[in-house]
Amino acid sequence: MFFWFGFPFVFFLPVFLAFLAIRAGLAMFRPPDRSRDGLFPTASDERELLAQLESGGYAYRQLQGRQAQLFRLAQRLGGRLTVSDIVIETGLGVSEAERFIESMVDNAHVRMDIDDNGMVVYDFPEIIARRRRSADRGDTGTDGSSSG
Repeated sequence: MFFWFGFPFVFFLPVFLAFLAIRAGLAMFRPPDRSRDGLFPTASDERELLAQLESGGYAYRQLQGRQAQLFRLAQRLGGRLTVSDIVIETGLGVSEAERFIESMVDNAHVRMDIDDNGMVVYDFPEIIARRRRSADRGDTGTDGSSSG
C-alpha cells in the first residue's frame, strides 16, 4: 500500500524539478525591464518618468503647483489665457511656458484655439462654463463676499 501511495509523488517530483529549472533558466535570459505585458507600470518606468520631469527642470510637486497657478490665473482672466499671460504670471520663459501649457492641453480641461486675430489662446472650458452660469444667474461676484 505504501508503494502505491508514494508512486505519484516519486514520478512527478523529477518532472516538477525540471519545470522549475527551465523557468529559472528562462528568467535569467529575460530582459530586466520587461513589465507584465504592459498592464502595470514597473519601477523603471516610474524612474524614467521622474527623470523626464526633472530634465525639464520640474519636480512632480512643482508641476502640480504650476498647474494650480495656471488654473487660478485662468479663473481671474475669465477662462482664456495666452502664452504672454503665463509668462507674466509664472516667470517662465516663452518656450518653457508654451511647452508647459501645451502639455496640459487635453481638450477636456484645457483647449488650444486660435482667435480672430490669429493669436493662440488656451481655453479652460470648466471655468468658462462656470462664469457663464454665474452671469446667467446675475451673480457678479463683486458684492464683497468671499467664496473660498
